Amino acid sequence: MPTNLHELNEIGIALSTEKNIERLLEMILQKAQQITHADAGILFTKHELEEAYVQRVRHCDSLNIHVGGTTGEPTYGFPIELVRNGKPNTHSLTAMCAISMKSHNLNDIANHPEYDFPSTREFDIRRGYNTQSVLAVPMITKRREVIGVIRLSNAQDADGNIQHFSAESQHMVESLASQAAIALDNDLLINGLEELLEAFIQLVAKAIDQKSKHTGNHLQRIPIIVEMLAEAAE
Repeated sequence: MPTNLHELNEIGIALSTEKNIERLLEMILQKAQQITHADAGILFTKHELEEAYVQRVRHCDSLNIHVGGTTGEPTYGFPIELVRNGKPNTHSLTAMCAISMKSHNLNDIANHPEYDFPSTREFDIRRGYNTQSVLAVPMITKRREVIGVIRLSNAQDADGNIQHFSAESQHMVESLASQAAIALDNDLLINGLEELLEAFIQLVAKAIDQKSKHTGNHLQRIPIIVEMLAEAAE
């Protein structure tokens, strides 16, 4: 356990220092796979406008698949809606994980017909893969908002045999998800504030520019100066 705690601390430090959103998302999924020995995984984040979650990063080590994130390659996954026909989407494991704000640990998805896995089943058929054990963990912010869901597949033992996700593995991913939610939420907040500041300054500059070309040009340079100061302060 001390080794696991040390590993989680190291992961937390790494997550807190990463400023690139796409690299941060990749790192979250990679670390979750590493500490659980999961062959595959998907990281979902909440849609900006809709009540849904979208795939942002998808990995499958045995098939050498790494899409989304910094690769720029699409994941081809379907958005996961939280509500269907006016009712909670109880047929989706990812949706239920987000709605309940609790982890879901399935030993074998074949034994859980109550859940639909359209993207997973389509992927399995197309790639000749066999998804069995699945662990879904919500990423919950301090505001009690589920900002994303980490979904891992096919935990493996030392010989590469597929097994269920242990209680210890689940606990470690939950700890990771908590740290990841804070890091991701902070980065999104900072990016949002920067975009708001940029839009506000440009709006003011445009208005002033109509009266004074010199003052307008000066204001347009402020975002660049602010960004340089922020980078120097990091």
